[in-house]
Amino acid sequence: MCTSVVIPAYNSEHFLAETVHSVLNQTVDDWELVIVNDGSTDRTSEIAEQLASCDKRIQVFHQSNTGLSGARNAGYNAANTLTRYICFLDSDDVLEPDALETLSAVLEEQPDKVGAHGLALAIDKQNNKILPGELEARFRNRKAVVEGKLVNWPIDKPTTFACEVFSNYIPTPGALLIRGTAMEKAKLFDEHLNGCADWDQWIRVCRIGDIAFVNRVLLQYRLHGDNMSGNTKLMADDELRMRQKLLTWPSEGLANRRLAMWGYRYRSLEIAQCRLRWVNDALRQGNVVQAARQLRHAWRLYMVYRFGPPQEFGMDLRHRL
Repeated sequence: MCTSVVIPAYNSEHFLAETVHSVLNQTVDDWELVIVNDGSTDRTSEIAEQLASCDKRIQVFHQSNTGLSGARNAGYNAANTLTRYICFLDSDDVLEPDALETLSAVLEEQPDKVGAHGLALAIDKQNNKILPGELEARFRNRKAVVEGKLVNWPIDKPTTFACEVFSNYIPTPGALLIRGTAMEKAKLFDEHLNGCADWDQWIRVCRIGDIAFVNRVLLQYRLHGDNMSGNTKLMADDELRMRQKLLTWPSEGLANRRLAMWGYRYRSLEIAQCRLRWVNDALRQGNVVQAARQLRHAWRLYMVYRFGPPQEFGMDLRHRL
């Protein structure tokens, strides 16, 4: 068994079939597909079973709702233990036909890499391409922490721990293929995290080794009103929990702790600058109260950038990104 694809599905009746067909249409056929119906209340279960009945490589598991990380973990645990590579594909995304072939070929050529990832383009509910070039540029133009400075990361370099501690450069889990051995060492997705659980996982994978970067679109990332990433408060709170975990990791070496600290500080500066743009927008609209609120957040974040979190390797969760 070469590749296991895991699809966590919760109330995914509108997009699941298309996502599964993007796996069926891959240019390689040595794969298995594990669909985890995570307590759906719509037709997801029925659709998944219909799809599985058409191809013996597809398995469906049903469970009560545990959340996205719990469903990914269940799919991973149900996958073939001898699989070489793992792909966690969201139930509304669409793989390009040669995605698995391209990423697995990179890993065959670069045995020192623990995974390989590509780019994604954005589509809407009707499969129309949206935000042309924006998503690709966002994840192509990576930065990394090097000797306490934030630097532009060369296009021919892999995505490393020094990149991921600043920002998540893997647009969606389906754009990444992980070695089974690396996933085993990194352990399961953290079920206490929500929107940042995948980012937390990639950081832990990067502790083991670098992730090869493929400068090509290998996945269509569907943006719609139900995306978890669109909930800015949830994502901000979750990032703080993830960073607290990262900065207090018991077995982390001093070098990685310093990288994580600088990544957090530069990330705080980036979002402080974003908050200041919101201040200007609010003032143009005559909303002084909203402008003051954003200015207060920006100032707190700037202080984190200048001086670090309140404790050397911890943080006070009362401030919010």
